[in-house]
Amino acid sequence: MIRREDMTKDQLLQELESLERTVSEQERQLEIAGQESRRATRKLIELRQLYTSLFDGSIDGVVFVNRTGKFVDCNCAFEEMLGYTVEELRELHFLEVTPEEWREFEETEIWPKMLRTSPFSRTYEKEYIRKDGTVFPVELHSYTVLDETGNPEYLWGVARDITDRKRDE
Repeated sequence: MIRREDMTKDQLLQELESLERTVSEQERQLEIAGQESRRATRKLIELRQLYTSLFDGSIDGVVFVNRTGKFVDCNCAFEEMLGYTVEELRELHFLEVTPEEWREFEETEIWPKMLRTSPFSRTYEKEYIRKDGTVFPVELHSYTVLDETGNPEYLWGVARDITDRKRDE
């Protein structure tokens, strides 16, 4: 390998041109990466807006529960349905708003069977307990989100108050 101090002027110019090409290529790659990053950011913003409009705009209650059964988040419709704020719900396990007669079904059928063997449950009916203690019927769909190892990370559900429908039956 030739030391720089031993290089001829032509060799130095060739090396300089090579370095300039390398820098130019790296600048071009950075520009492309910047464009891709801006596109990804725009897409992320669009998806967040879509998620927010679906989450906040749903007339059904949408709820997120972690793998231990604690509430993580919910929309306003779920808060209104149960009479709790999201902050209050975060202190509760979902079984605390489930009447005793439904707990075994949730613990033996929904969690271990449906949600661990399939990413979503069939539509099923159960009841919830409002903050004021009243019990009311709901129709529920539950979906499991898996972590990178394939284990349930959290569950989200869509709950519909079916009190009026049940009364009319």
